[in-house]
Amino acid sequence: MGNLSAPRGRSAKGEERLIALLKSVAVWELPESGWGRVDEALGLLDLALDGRTELLARAEGMLMMAGPRRAEKGLADVLDTRRPQPVPAPTRELANRLLRQLGPVGRWRDERTSRRRNRQQSGWGTA
Repeated sequence: MGNLSAPRGRSAKGEERLIALLKSVAVWELPESGWGRVDEALGLLDLALDGRTELLARAEGMLMMAGPRRAEKGLADVLDTRRPQPVPAPTRELANRLLRQLGPVGRWRDERTSRRRNRQQSGWGTA
């Protein structure tokens, strides 16, 4: 399992955006071909959260592009005339696991602040 703190170089605002995006996957309805692209993006995000932080922006961008778009549909979506499907169970489970891995928004900051406060109260690390 990956690092449970915020990915290196990730701001709290960026973390909030990623968590909101992952939560939205549960309500998406996409053609079957669209769920394949979501699975690819979630797999890449899983690698990014497991230490390959250089993949984070790419994974997030892929997931955003794989989701339902209002203004424009890709050719594969136009050609896929089947009715949009709700999120498949394995995709939902992976998105939920990634959400648990990220933890509550801002938790990494809260843990760091808490550790600093504990050091100050114990007198450790003070001059």
